[in-house]
Amino acid sequence: MAISLLEILLIVIFCALTVWFWRIRENAERVRQFAQQYCQNHHLQFISIARKNITFWPKNDKKVGLIEYSFCFSGDKETAYEGIISVYKGKIKQIDLPAYRINEDV
Repeated sequence: MAISLLEILLIVIFCALTVWFWRIRENAERVRQFAQQYCQNHHLQFISIARKNITFWPKNDKKVGLIEYSFCFSGDKETAYEGIISVYKGKIKQIDLPAYRINEDV
C-alpha cells in the first residue's frame, strides 16, 4: 500500500494548519497576560479580550500577518471602554486606548 502524492500533500497541509492554530492560541495567551499586566500597572480594571482581526492581505497601512485584539477595561469601575492591541510577528507593536475616566481614589 503506497501513499499517494495527494495524501502526502493533505498531511502537510493539516500539519501546517495545526501549527498555525497553535501559534495563534499561544499568541492570544501572551497578549491576554500583557493586557492584564498593562491594566494593573495603569490602575485599570481588566474586563475581557478577544481577537478582532487578522490581516491576510495588505490594505491601507496594515501589514500581512498583523493581528488585532480588542480588550475591554474600566478606569472608574462603572464604564467599559475598548482598546486595541496590535501584534506583528509575535511582538506587540501598538496599543490604542480611547480617552477614559479614571477613579479619583487612586
